Amino acid sequence: MALKNLLALVVLLGVVGVSVASPYENPFRKSQSNPGTMGNLDLDYYRYKCPQMEDIVRRVTIQYVSPKPTLAAALLRMHFHDCFVRGCDGSILIKSPNNDAERDAPPNLTLKGYEVVDAVKSALEIACPGVVSCADVLALVARDAVLVIRGPWWPVPLGRRDGRISRISEANLPSPFANVDTLKKNFSDKGLNTKDLVVLSGAHTIGVSSCGLISSRIYNFTGRGDFDPAMNPNYVMELKKRCQPTDVKTIVDMDPGSVDKFDSHYFDAVDQRKGLFISDSAQVFKIIDRQVRDIILGQRHQRKFSGLMQDWLAFEQILECLKTIVSLQSCFINMKIHILAKKISDSALLNDWETKLYIKTQVWTRGASFNRDFAESMVKLGFVGILTGDQGEVRSRCDLVKRETAMALKNLLALVVLLGVVGVSFGGDLYEGYYRYNNCPQMEDIVRNVTYHYIYKDPTLAAALLRMHFHDCFVRGCDGSVLIKSPNNDAERDAIPNLSLRGYEVVDTVKSVLESECPGVVSCADILALVARDAVLAIKGPWWPVPLGRRDGRVSNISEANLPSPFANVTTLKKNFADKGLNTKDLVVLSGAHTIGVSSCGLISSRIYNFTGKGDSDPAMNPNYVAELKKRCQPTDVTTSVDMDPTSVDKFDSHYFNAVAEKKGLFISDSTLLDDWETNLYIQKQVLLNGFYFNKDFSDSMVKLGFVGVLTGDQGEIRNQCDRVN
Repeated sequence: MALKNLLALVVLLGVVGVSVASPYENPFRKSQSNPGTMGNLDLDYYRYKCPQMEDIVRRVTIQYVSPKPTLAAALLRMHFHDCFVRGCDGSILIKSPNNDAERDAPPNLTLKGYEVVDAVKSALEIACPGVVSCADVLALVARDAVLVIRGPWWPVPLGRRDGRISRISEANLPSPFANVDTLKKNFSDKGLNTKDLVVLSGAHTIGVSSCGLISSRIYNFTGRGDFDPAMNPNYVMELKKRCQPTDVKTIVDMDPGSVDKFDSHYFDAVDQRKGLFISDSAQVFKIIDRQVRDIILGQRHQRKFSGLMQDWLAFEQILECLKTIVSLQSCFINMKIHILAKKISDSALLNDWETKLYIKTQVWTRGASFNRDFAESMVKLGFVGILTGDQGEVRSRCDLVKRETAMALKNLLALVVLLGVVGVSFGGDLYEGYYRYNNCPQMEDIVRNVTYHYIYKDPTLAAALLRMHFHDCFVRGCDGSVLIKSPNNDAERDAIPNLSLRGYEVVDTVKSVLESECPGVVSCADILALVARDAVLAIKGPWWPVPLGRRDGRVSNISEANLPSPFANVTTLKKNFADKGLNTKDLVVLSGAHTIGVSSCGLISSRIYNFTGKGDSDPAMNPNYVAELKKRCQPTDVTTSVDMDPTSVDKFDSHYFNAVAEKKGLFISDSTLLDDWETNLYIQKQVLLNGFYFNKDFSDSMVKLGFVGVLTGDQGEIRNQCDRVN
């Protein structure tokens, strides 16, 4: 009965729409007085008015960033600059005929990537005119651009409105020449803390700058032809080879040796005193001598010199002295300053050390928590100064302000907000972030990194891993039972439909790494669900949320592997899916995964050579396509591979539906989708709309698939190895 109820719930969720989460509360709403920050954002804000919105943003962003990866840093910087002036309201995008808008301020003159935002907005105005704000577009574009270059993913709650004001005079951004105290105040003024400061500085891992911004640091720091002593002398020499004193244009990497990767190497560079800007070095160079550090930490010298450490100015002068005098005691003796009475508080000293401690932690742990921390800080950044409800507007063009106050638009926006608020959550015992609160917060980063490692070497594994997840869920539910080996060859993986499965090594590697990090915590069922999603994402396919918390099954029988057959007609397929709580739309949508699939000549030989036993071909197939297949597949050939989406197998797109509509479905189970009015209608819509809804629909159906027959709570187990029960 519990399983029936669960399946009923899955069907219900499919009907009313699955939401990623309940509406997001502003993470620091009480710390800001700006009324624009008091509203709520929702991950599903556009689901009911522009459901394809995120797919359009992702597709256009990939189109621009893939051939030009440096745009990722530029778009991330643009989002940061937008949020740090008037809040995340898209005001950075506004043009002014008088050159007095934010984008005209000196720090913003080097911003790039406006064309990406404009292209996304143009596409959205065609699909959903007047609905999606430029502020939301920019927030999503920044996230998706980072994802394209294999950086971390973070949720982007939506529902921002666009600001109407953009002034050059207000563009007071954190300066690359600022010290850590100034930076901390800059961030605090926006409701962000010291950890956010150092974490978001980590975005410099993909950043570039120009020689002009560092010339004084390496050639004339104090006006005496010297360089900044906070910099590594060897690094200074490297920079001088690249930057001549009068050079203001040459580009310099902000993370030397690793600028093409979004990783934690930036912190290694800063720790080695290779921070390009003063704002980088400021996080470390508060302490330049171990003896001074010991005084600050109160580890020694407390009695002898405690009276001197009563003012930060005194400490700064000690540092200046130590640049020329080696002896710490000589510096104290020669100091000619007045000791102020007020002692620096311990908390202030700890605050000053927070950035240093974080940097050291990332160096020591090789960035174990950086991606997660970056994601959390980016979510917080996205709430800074937001406009919601009736505030601001939704621009028709991102570079121009419009004054739209019609009551009809207000009512429409109010309806969208209402629908976002009442959006249905996942339900059940699965939820996103499950392992963050269950002893393995780095779990998803590990899965993603290992999966990407394999997929980039062999992109065809994406289809294989997606198929494996499907085969797992369709037998005993999504319990990882397809992974179990049997010494008697009588497990699920030994069934004929599963003999061609591959990619087990990816799951095994992920499990091995996770067992070393979080032993006995993460289930193989959850690993397979995530690996399938991340593999598709690695080949630029759609993203979908993967609620976690599955347990592993203990049973795997070859006799139960009754999977949907490639020779089945649409009536049988609909029953197969209905038995799992999936509907007809899920059937046709998930069949779309064949866009990246391959098969063998053996499975289609009878269709093209002897369909009725009279040496004929299946009349449901396009005769020209049959002729092409015969050139590739000889009658007795059972091993040669055949693409399931001719001409587009290397892309996750909607072209599969075009192929089926042209009677080029490879299997009977593909061609038969034209025999049912509902599946046929969906295919024709995808062809007509160039697959506008496919990625969103695929994501929704994959979420539903991931709930089929799950084990939770005390059910099942957490396997130590995915190929055997404990």
